[in-house]
Amino acid sequence: MPIRRLSLANVLEREYMKRIVCAALLLIVATGLFSAPTINKPTTKGATSFAVIVDAETYKRIGKAVDAYRESIEKDGLPSYLVVDEWRSADAVRDAILSLSRQKPQLEGIALVGDIPIPMIRDAQHMTTSFKLDQEYPWIRSSVPSDRFYDDFHLKFTFIKQDSAHPLFFYYALAPESPQRIVRSIYSGRIKPPGEGSEKYATLERYLFRVAQQKAKTQPLKNALTFTGHGYISESLSAWEGSAIAFREQFPTLFVPGATVQSLNHAMSKDMKEILLSKLQDPGLDLAIFHAHGAEDTQYLLGGSNKNTIDQNVEAVKQFIRGKLLTAKRKNKNVEETLSYYTKAYGIPKEWFDNAFADSVILADSITAAKLDIYLDDVEKISPQPKFVMFDECFNGNFTAPDYIAAKYVFGNGTTVASVANSVNVLQDLWANELIGLLQSGVRVGAWHRMRNCLESHIIGDPTFHYAAGVGADLGKAMAIDERNVGVWREFAKSQDVSIKSLAIVMLHRNLGQAFEKEAVTFYRNDPSFNVRLAALKCLAQDRSQAFEEVLRDAVNDPYEYIRRMAIMWMGEISKEEYLPALARAALTDPSERVQYDARSGMEKIGPKKSYEAVVQQVELLPSNVEKNKIIMSSKRIADLGNERIHGDLIPKCLSDTMKLKSRISNIRTFRLYNYQEVMPTLITLAKNENEKPVIRQTALEAMGWYVFAWNRSEFVKACDELLASNNTPASVRSEAVKTRNRLTEGPNDPITP
Repeated sequence: MPIRRLSLANVLEREYMKRIVCAALLLIVATGLFSAPTINKPTTKGATSFAVIVDAETYKRIGKAVDAYRESIEKDGLPSYLVVDEWRSADAVRDAILSLSRQKPQLEGIALVGDIPIPMIRDAQHMTTSFKLDQEYPWIRSSVPSDRFYDDFHLKFTFIKQDSAHPLFFYYALAPESPQRIVRSIYSGRIKPPGEGSEKYATLERYLFRVAQQKAKTQPLKNALTFTGHGYISESLSAWEGSAIAFREQFPTLFVPGATVQSLNHAMSKDMKEILLSKLQDPGLDLAIFHAHGAEDTQYLLGGSNKNTIDQNVEAVKQFIRGKLLTAKRKNKNVEETLSYYTKAYGIPKEWFDNAFADSVILADSITAAKLDIYLDDVEKISPQPKFVMFDECFNGNFTAPDYIAAKYVFGNGTTVASVANSVNVLQDLWANELIGLLQSGVRVGAWHRMRNCLESHIIGDPTFHYAAGVGADLGKAMAIDERNVGVWREFAKSQDVSIKSLAIVMLHRNLGQAFEKEAVTFYRNDPSFNVRLAALKCLAQDRSQAFEEVLRDAVNDPYEYIRRMAIMWMGEISKEEYLPALARAALTDPSERVQYDARSGMEKIGPKKSYEAVVQQVELLPSNVEKNKIIMSSKRIADLGNERIHGDLIPKCLSDTMKLKSRISNIRTFRLYNYQEVMPTLITLAKNENEKPVIRQTALEAMGWYVFAWNRSEFVKACDELLASNNTPASVRSEAVKTRNRLTEGPNDPITP
């Protein structure tokens, strides 16, 4: 990991501010406005330590349960602090954690139990996988609830305010001078049950006593269930095939007699909801992984079963449009206009919907819809048995909500101890199962999750949970206290376990940086494992070196669909014209539709006209039976549309001095996702134009920060330097220039979700 350096001026300014803050805190303590936290030290000894952090009211009500939980962690070999306070701010919690991290033995993780302040992070969307909501929306919606505030000690935040309606919420902005990548110092878990008042305390008490009992037993990992929902990974069979092989690599012992893996897909049955709810209650189930769409209160399973007759298809159309009419009525929109739109657009008779608002029809539709997905009350009625559940779904872990899906599993009527879930929406096409095979070695859930460095992913429940240890004890210890020991990781790199070898590659890269480049290339070129090759390629991507750009030429032909797709994506982000032949070839011939799509997107980033010329050259190499003229005409049309979009629409709108400010900002933000090469000069012009409104200049700079892979990103760095050197640069623009420069020089938060 690169050393993070601050300028002397920054260091002096920080020291000055620190002294002022310390003086103020001493004054507050002296006047008795708040007292220091109560800290009970560990009662056992070990190589590392843990901390149970609880609010005073929770401890007052259910202290015996908290004590039992802490005691069970210590009996499991992890000395644990108990820290109790009223926690009037998130900063107070962070200060307590930082204080513990300076003690011996080394702190490896924390559990946030009860009503612990929730940091609501702003100005850090590049640290999420998908969340890109305009921050002009209400703050409670446009901020990311994230405990990276507590578990990444390197990050710097600026306090903004406490929410007046929700006093547990504390809003922070990621500071411009902060590192712009998450590299977590410890792991954390949120133990926050649903409900209010006495109900939530009773729920939490039951959970803590149950977990304390479960931790006393050995929990092997022998039975797992995976589910892939409607619309996930674009329902690509090529992607599904590769992910199945990669999963088998990660969990080899699940594929031998005496163990089971149940791989369910939404298309297998129209009764999949009933099947899933039944299987989740199997007492022998150890692990469940959901790959699907989601919401705070819903796991979306099915998109409607396949229709085999004309009548079934007609009824499906009727039901769909009735749903649109009900939505229009609920939102006080014109129902008749909505009906006219659909009937005219699709040539559907209006009389089909004469009874759309009849009670019997609404009831029947609601019953049909209820069979498609899992809701909060469905989970409440069952007894979930998997000890650990991964929710690769949006919003299932939104612990700011009164109730949420992950909480229903963890704090429900079953035996689930912990889950991983997301506080906001999440990108589906990331490496969701990265290093998850470490769990089979007995590594603690928290130690594994610590390697997942995004803003929105959280452990809900006990982060110290682990399955029966194989090499897990030694591996977990190494992850905590031997992180910088290159010799240790070289030994682990010899492992036949692909997850352990992949972790070793990651840790060697963290220690050696670009000095590990040749070894990473060797791992990629020679290892038979999908997971190992992807881990090596990801390390190379973080460096953004010449070797990485070269190895992509091989990676576009990798047997693993996901590696091919990532290689194609990176080629598009780098945007070198020399990649156009490979991108055009992939767009025309790759068996995966997702790879084809990403190849077309990548070519558009390099330039529509140049992309068309590359496609024409590749078409000539196709077999004679291919309709070449049809492909060329279609490519010409796509190129013309792309050129018009960039030069006839987006750039003129960005530069317009007559368009509304909000619309200009919205158009500039388009380039956070679509990193077009041909737009780079426009962004520089906007950022440096002293006659532009500061907000426009800021927005242009923020968009520049997303070009972290662009081969010529140094042009943006130069523009930032010029702005920082100028005395005429407004403070707000200067601040954004600092952040953008840091982002471009440090590289992506996660190369797979740049």
